[in-house]
Amino acid sequence: MPLHGITQDLMIAISQEIWSSMISLSLTPSANPPIEPLHPDGVSGRIEIFGAWRGEVEIRMSRSLAKSAAAAFIGRTPDEVTLEESFDAAQEITNITAGRLKRLLPQICKVTLPSMCACENLSVPNKSGGGALTVYLGQTAPSLAVSVRVSAQ
Repeated sequence: MPLHGITQDLMIAISQEIWSSMISLSLTPSANPPIEPLHPDGVSGRIEIFGAWRGEVEIRMSRSLAKSAAAAFIGRTPDEVTLEESFDAAQEITNITAGRLKRLLPQICKVTLPSMCACENLSVPNKSGGGALTVYLGQTAPSLAVSVRVSAQ
């Protein structure tokens, strides 16, 4: 099952727009995947999409990036943000990103609620190819990975 027009360029554009408009952070794409691990600690969110298309969207980010997002959402400094608030922000970003990508897929598709986890030594998602695409973004080094994968039918 193809990715229905979802490209790395579209994934980058959607991610950059979300982060710049909602969080006021400018993230730039990384041409090459980072060396393992992606982050010493991080947050991962995953949403399944089902219906006319089956697959998933996964967002992996450093905890510091999740804290920056939470700080922007609630109007505090990153040092004042709790771990729970950073997870809430990462969950919201996962949900928004999956929703934007879902619009590019055939109708009718539904999404699950995000499943979130805290991860130590957050690994680099599988490389792009076949039924998967992954893009990496960050401010100075990759701190965000966005992946779209097609599920086997």
